[in-house]
Amino acid sequence: HQYISLADAKKWGAESILEMRNSFYRRAKDDYSGNIPKLWSCILKIRLTQKQLLYDFGVEDDHLRISQALTLLTYQSTGSDSLSNTTWLGLAIQQARLVNAHLYHRCPAEARYKRSDLKRLWWSLVIRDRILSLGMRRPIQILPAHFDAFSRDPLLVDDLSDEIETSRVYDSETKRILCKIMTSLCQLVAALTNISTTLYPLDPFPDCQGAQSAEIASIDDIQPDFTTG
Repeated sequence: HQYISLADAKKWGAESILEMRNSFYRRAKDDYSGNIPKLWSCILKIRLTQKQLLYDFGVEDDHLRISQALTLLTYQSTGSDSLSNTTWLGLAIQQARLVNAHLYHRCPAEARYKRSDLKRLWWSLVIRDRILSLGMRRPIQILPAHFDAFSRDPLLVDDLSDEIETSRVYDSETKRILCKIMTSLCQLVAALTNISTTLYPLDPFPDCQGAQSAEIASIDDIQPDFTTG
């Protein structure tokens, strides 16, 4: 689904949708200026409508929302700044930890944030972390010692049920199918964790070759179940 047309992009002075996206990204990065607190107070809010795009910089002190915005910024990368997506991901993970998103399974009923919102955010970060690792050949940032994806339930249809009937893009049946695909994606990235840590370790020259050999052998034992959901 295309949320903004080329004609709308040209109305805003851009020659292409990509040029407009990069322009907005540069503005956000300029406001960042290497000062992390400034990013939090100037975090961008993007609202896309059928005929117009409203782009605002608003004061935001909600760490959950900040992490969500930063997660979107991980999709930005240019030839001159190829590490930006990894940088944004690291910042998103930091903000998510501040609301204990990584401990979503312990979230009490009376907590400020719903368990499903924390779970959705954290798994989104895990997915992005593994994809960037494999796609960009970089070490993962969410280590198994900090979050064991195999021991936690993936995102399920029930976790995403509030979106099924309210989507403005897909009908409810298509949305259910997409939710099931998300469940399978969570299981896939969990299965890819050992591969990522073996291929792109934090320490490229480990002292213990035996441990690395054991990790490689353990990859053969991975049998993810992609039928759940």
